[in-house]
Amino acid sequence: MNKSIICLFAALVLFLACKNDEVVPKPEILLSEENYINLIIELQLLDALVYTSENELNTDSLISEVYDLYNTNQEIFSTSHLYYQSKPDEQAVRIDSALKKIEREQKRLNQIEDGSD
Repeated sequence: MNKSIICLFAALVLFLACKNDEVVPKPEILLSEENYINLIIELQLLDALVYTSENELNTDSLISEVYDLYNTNQEIFSTSHLYYQSKPDEQAVRIDSALKKIEREQKRLNQIEDGSD
């Protein structure tokens, strides 16, 4: 009896997980994919700066400045992030795009650094 209930519950979870209905509704204010990708890049670079810095940084102030740069706020970013993450295949493409942008910028900076020797 218990195994039947567990199997039924597992089947129900699997069925609901595979359903094509939009689980996370589109927010009223959704960041464009371009701004979303750029914000992910900025926030990851900021995280790396904070992690590697020997100086104490005011992280909240820096994050606020990043949001201001893109005329947004944490709530809009968070709801956009949740929505975009609810579509894993598309989110993988966005993350890949962000990584490619970072790689291009790193190459550009390396070329500048190599040229100044």
